[in-house]
Amino acid sequence: MDQWEESRRPPYTGSYWTLRHISSGPLVSDGPHLIFQTFFERIGRSTSMLRKLLITAVVLAAFHRASAEGEPLLLVSELLGQAILQVDVTSGSTVTLPLGPVGQPLGLDYDPLTDYVYWSNLRDNDIKRARRDGSGREIIMDTGKDARGLALDHAGENIFWSVYDGKTISEAKTDGSSAMTLLTSPAIGRPYGIVLDPRNGLMYWVDQDNGRIDRAAMDGSGQTTIITGLSMPRPIAIDYYEDRLYYVDGLNRIFSSDLQGNDIREVLYEAGKMVNGIAVDENYVYWSSSWYDGGKIGKLSKSDLTKTVLVDGLNYPYGIYLSTAAPPIGTTACTADIVLVLDLSSSIPRTQFALARDFMLDFTACAAFKGHDIWVGVILYNCVPRTYFKLGQYTRNSPTMRGKIHYIMYEGGETRTGVAIRHMRDTSDFRDGVPGAAVILTDGQTSDDSAYEAGVARAAGINLYAVGVGSPAFVDQAALETITDDSDRVFDTTQACVVAQKIVDDLCGG
Repeated sequence: MDQWEESRRPPYTGSYWTLRHISSGPLVSDGPHLIFQTFFERIGRSTSMLRKLLITAVVLAAFHRASAEGEPLLLVSELLGQAILQVDVTSGSTVTLPLGPVGQPLGLDYDPLTDYVYWSNLRDNDIKRARRDGSGREIIMDTGKDARGLALDHAGENIFWSVYDGKTISEAKTDGSSAMTLLTSPAIGRPYGIVLDPRNGLMYWVDQDNGRIDRAAMDGSGQTTIITGLSMPRPIAIDYYEDRLYYVDGLNRIFSSDLQGNDIREVLYEAGKMVNGIAVDENYVYWSSSWYDGGKIGKLSKSDLTKTVLVDGLNYPYGIYLSTAAPPIGTTACTADIVLVLDLSSSIPRTQFALARDFMLDFTACAAFKGHDIWVGVILYNCVPRTYFKLGQYTRNSPTMRGKIHYIMYEGGETRTGVAIRHMRDTSDFRDGVPGAAVILTDGQTSDDSAYEAGVARAAGINLYAVGVGSPAFVDQAALETITDDSDRVFDTTQACVVAQKIVDDLCGG
């Protein structure tokens, strides 16, 4: 028969009741839908069991209500409090999930498809999982040493973890099978936080020994360092809405960069505390922090930079899971490579050239691309074409990319659109298996055979779109249609987001 032992939290953290499961079996083996049936079956067994079931019912009601109301799910691991909390993001109220003994939880993640919470346990050097009602609890991995970072790959049904003192990054199936080490010393020092970008097949991690942030493919290949010179870096997160990294430098300062490690900005200074975890969604930056006087969960508004203490008086909050900050589940809705090819020649007046440049700025910021994996490159041409920046060189719509586009200068000269299209076809590094497109911004006037080169590019699988640059009376609409071979793919400079949506619809089915 199941037994439950009542235990108190240490006096210095506040005295409230938690319950510790001291048997080997889960309370409910078949998931949340049987909890109330189990409640009535076991109600007479003991007061301790009754207390446990009542707490479980409260937890279930809380997270079902949150799901129904569309509230984000926020989970926090309490390292020294030896608990995993569910936090109401509006009121800051907390509920301790009835997961049984969690040890000293560090890394934390959650699978909404199965309702499994995953955490690394510093005390026992293992990784555990259980559903939020406590059912299905099991140890899935013995990590040998302290796994401080943990991340789920939902599409691949894999789990990744970083072992600090073991100097390894490893991967396994989410049930713990097929474990393999991907990276180890001397390629890496002591890895701390780890985060996945499944849209691009990449993982990022903090190398605390070497004061840097590294990136590699999710199979461990192609390791590269993107940020150096850090002091005691620890957690790391990705803003999947704005394609930015968030990380800690100097224990109590949060910074962000684009996904290439450029455009670094200080986001937050947490005076007198040590930042342990970060999560970022569309509107807020959430963080956990602690020091000798206790810990807290805070959130920072991205729009007006207002700081709010969501939960105070915690012991040692560490890992954070936020449903609205999680990577996409499954494959990305749309993955595409798009090259913008801009005519700088004399046939386009300077004022109209400025409109073409504005089109490019608007295009990269379009809402149609939000949540999708879109790489953008730029080619400039008149008589001779040149690659201005490559596909994937900058994060789409990042300040760095926007700055590069903003400073494109008018040049004049002869127009050779065909040569530019051939240059695009031959030199653009389109990703294997990813649909490619090019948007040609020109007035249609050219001294070479653009129709022929466009036909070769289309035959190679590149989707072509044209944007007429100039006053309508001076734009050769027929020439633009010979480039695209489709009048529905010809636009003007006022239609940046119409073009973006058309590309998403054509390449990814809407």
